[in-house]
Amino acid sequence: MLRQTDHKADSETIAGIRAQLAAYGVLAARPEQIPEAQALCARLVGLPVASAQVMAAVHMRSGAGLFLVHEDEKLAGVMGFVPLSQAGLAAVLADAFKAVDPLESEVCARWEEPAAMFGWGIATRSHSATKTLVTGVSEMGRVVVPHLDWFGRTVTADGERLIMQRLGWRPLPGSTTGLIWQPSLEKRQGVAA
Repeated sequence: MLRQTDHKADSETIAGIRAQLAAYGVLAARPEQIPEAQALCARLVGLPVASAQVMAAVHMRSGAGLFLVHEDEKLAGVMGFVPLSQAGLAAVLADAFKAVDPLESEVCARWEEPAAMFGWGIATRSHSATKTLVTGVSEMGRVVVPHLDWFGRTVTADGERLIMQRLGWRPLPGSTTGLIWQPSLEKRQGVAA
């Protein structure tokens, strides 16, 4: 289980993620919002899903783990990801990363630069919330983290259609646990890293 960490200045990437998503009305979750966000994920996606405590710990450690969109002042969508440390990236590549309860050492601290991103997922109540979250994270990938690879798993048919068909993710070669990935935008565009 992750523990809360000291507050240091956010890395440029973590601050950029928060700012880029905020430009689309996708705001970092406040601690008191996390239980409702987790409940929405569990209801819409099903289990297994990270507990509210794990979501809070990842969000607090990374500074960028859980983001929300509201419509008519009600929670309409949740998007979560784990900014990975080098140890987290190694665990993903070894098919050993436990997304519902990652080790503290696998989660990038907010003052460090992430080695990669692991998509926890998107859960929404409406098409407009889905569009807002996807647009925000797509722009984030283009503007803030074009140098980072993304990893994840799909757990619903809707998630698979969105991630695999619309966004072009592919099965991670060699994975035996259903990992999918999208190489960094720089790799896809042939830019030297």
